[in-house]
Amino acid sequence: MNFAVSIVAGALLDAIVLAYTKVDVDGSDATNPWSIVLERLWVVVIANFIFTFVTEIAIELVATGSLGARILGAFTLPLAAAMVFAECIAVVSDDERWWWLPVASVGGSLRTSWQSAANMSRAIVLFALQLLPIGISGALEPLLKSAHVPLASFWSEVPLGILLTIPLDVLIVLAFFDASGYSRKSTVDE
Repeated sequence: MNFAVSIVAGALLDAIVLAYTKVDVDGSDATNPWSIVLERLWVVVIANFIFTFVTEIAIELVATGSLGARILGAFTLPLAAAMVFAECIAVVSDDERWWWLPVASVGGSLRTSWQSAANMSRAIVLFALQLLPIGISGALEPLLKSAHVPLASFWSEVPLGILLTIPLDVLIVLAFFDASGYSRKSTVDE
């Protein structure tokens, strides 16, 4: 239950930040960000689920298991890092084929990341930054529990996650725009 709630809540926050960043980059005469959020939220949920699932499997394989599992995890981590742009592509893509958007967002992220060594380096750094709140939360939760803070798990994860997600999502969008050669789109251009 917590996994599903975190995926949907995280995707909602991501979709809002990504849409507002896209509209900001495109200019003041661009599309309303809320229409983008409502139209593309379902794709962001799917992209968030796939990214989270692959990341958790990769980390689990690296952290525990046999040598073979660790080697498989070492190969899976770059795959997870290469999917760092999937949610962004789900929101900023101009593709009208709604049924193709989940595939286009994950595939587009892999393609953009693997396009050059510089793009893959960006993806790895952004991926590592996304793991930072998890590490901080893991260190903070025992401290809160020892201080007898009610709902220590919530207080160690949610506020910190929200505070760090917003600037990180903006950074991911801007990195994707730079990596993919995104050009400003506005209603004046049409």
